[in-house]
Amino acid sequence: MSDGEGRRDDMMLKGDARGLRLVVPEELAPGMMKESLKNVLGAARHILAGARVVIDLRGRACTEGEVLDILTHFVWPGGVTVISWISFHAETLRLLRASGFPTGEPPMPGPTPPKGRPPLLLIPRSLRSGQRVEHGADVVVAGHVNDGAEIFAVGCVVVWGRLQGLVHAGCAGDHGAQILVRSFEAPQYRIGSKVSYVDKDAPWWGKAVVLCLENDAPVAHQIDVKNA
Repeated sequence: MSDGEGRRDDMMLKGDARGLRLVVPEELAPGMMKESLKNVLGAARHILAGARVVIDLRGRACTEGEVLDILTHFVWPGGVTVISWISFHAETLRLLRASGFPTGEPPMPGPTPPKGRPPLLLIPRSLRSGQRVEHGADVVVAGHVNDGAEIFAVGCVVVWGRLQGLVHAGCAGDHGAQILVRSFEAPQYRIGSKVSYVDKDAPWWGKAVVLCLENDAPVAHQIDVKNA
């Protein structure tokens, strides 16, 4: 367990208003999973019994064996209740759902968000190829969405960096959803039930844009981020 930022391959146990969060880094070597889990359990056993825990796998490509390791070397001996599993890796997310585990960012305690939606999801990093984010409200990515990465949001999507992967805003059918991108470099985007294909010759390719639907047709509005 790390009590600060630590190394990028440190397994961390952090606390927030939801309870505790076990963060399993992408950089952790496969052979180190059991040892790291035992270290976290040994250091924090006194606060784990009966605790509510989110298992945050980030973009790690987890095998069935690693998921079982988390259960047998942390969850069950620690006496914790797992309220959700978080993953940005498409195959890992499918594995968790096929196993019947709850997935997705749990809501923060407090007033119910408008229309029953969960709160905004902030991703403080870039998404790589093969990583997939699904969220029932707005999504903000403080980084790039690289080619092969996907975001499916019930609400709006903001990408602070380059968008080269797939973004689907309003994926539950909201045609009022919007996509704000600092540098648009993707072959397509989706809003509501509409799909728009984009050519590199578009005048706003590589520029900052707001993408939306007007009169049910996809429209791109270029913005000046330097003077915004």
